[in-house]
Amino acid sequence: MSTESPAASAELIASAEITRLEAQIAKSSLDADAWRASGQQEQYLSSFLMTEALEARLSAVHARRAALRAGGGTP
Repeated sequence: MSTESPAASAELIASAEITRLEAQIAKSSLDADAWRASGQQEQYLSSFLMTEALEARLSAVHARRAALRAGGGTP
């Protein structure tokens, strides 16, 4: 049984998710750049849109974590 508080657990989960999303954004951005350089417009757009979606998810996780830290949010 864990001795961590729910807030501490939520913080750890958010931190892990942020790390994972940042890695995915970096990869997706590199992929988009490579597709653009090779002239593969459809693949570029797909990777670009994936990057945008991942960045939106990252922003949401940051906001959720800020709310948790402020004591006014739920995980």
